[in-house]
Amino acid sequence: MNENVRYKLLIAVVMLGLCWSVTSCRDEEDEPVPVVTPDEDAPLQMMVVFAPGQLGDNGYADNVMAGINRLSQTYADGEPDSINVGFIATYDMDDLATAMKDWAATPTAPFHHNDFERRILVLTEPFLADMLHDTAPLLRPEDEVLLLKANEEDVEAVAERYGLSGRVHGLNISAAASARNYCSFMRLAVENMKQYGEDISLDSLCFFRLYDTQTVTYRDSIFETLQEEFGSTSTIITTSISDKVGAGIYSVEYGTNVIESAFNIANEMQRRYNESGTYFAFVDLGSGNAGWDYFLLGISILNSFSTLMLDVPEAIALGRFSIQRQFGEALLKWSSDWARTPTGGMPRQVTYCNRQYCDDDFSIIFE
Repeated sequence: MNENVRYKLLIAVVMLGLCWSVTSCRDEEDEPVPVVTPDEDAPLQMMVVFAPGQLGDNGYADNVMAGINRLSQTYADGEPDSINVGFIATYDMDDLATAMKDWAATPTAPFHHNDFERRILVLTEPFLADMLHDTAPLLRPEDEVLLLKANEEDVEAVAERYGLSGRVHGLNISAAASARNYCSFMRLAVENMKQYGEDISLDSLCFFRLYDTQTVTYRDSIFETLQEEFGSTSTIITTSISDKVGAGIYSVEYGTNVIESAFNIANEMQRRYNESGTYFAFVDLGSGNAGWDYFLLGISILNSFSTLMLDVPEAIALGRFSIQRQFGEALLKWSSDWARTPTGGMPRQVTYCNRQYCDDDFSIIFE
């Protein structure tokens, strides 16, 4: 592809762009949540569970951690809706299961030896719900569960499976609006390149996931949006690193392998581009995203494909675009509402689909 054409297209893009209810969207300002210091008495507790190896991804998990850090820095003097905040992050899935059971069986507040009035267990990955098999029987009637990146269907299934009717909730952020704008960018890029005699292939769109879609159901709405926009004209090819949840892929021991695998997959994408002109890659590899970025660091953006990466900070210099869902902010808002709502009173599902909780670095072109 002509380097001047690529350069002009990239510069043009950079210059242009340098829900209460079951399924509806909402746009409200976050409200501070009272949180107590260790020497104060909090009646409520929120425990956030991360999968092994999930933290340090410079993306989704770190965004959630930043949110609970903000929550833990908001202090109050033992108010009725004060929240004690903690998190669980272990080295492997077995240790994680043990830690969750220990937490569920011990509702006592640290330093004060009083039981928390209510607790909420936040599972940052939907597949962690499988661990409720041993944890759910230990929860008290006042304790609840929040599933992140889940929809109402997931919530209903988990509640029924573990006998937690009315006490399982879902919090999600849809990326559909950003994905639809990226589809418009794709069409714009194709037309611009044609004017210079360069062809970008839309015959195949490549989607790269950490887990096989038969193993994990993804609720970001990106794949569904691609199907709506290009399903009749393009083949969407999905590639994953693993087909087994927790089988070493989310562990400290195998973390390097995930990054290496992502690097190798990016290299394969480059080969596809060179041979067939396959240009658009959609990337959601969790902690493996770093490996993809390492690959982009070593190539010229004028001679490579276009990447859209989910739940990562902006990095235009790498020649990729990003969608970042602000789950940390969304969890702050949800926990504030939960602290002021009796057990079972929170909506079954809250899904945000606005720019406050989902931003990107290309939509400004079409606004």
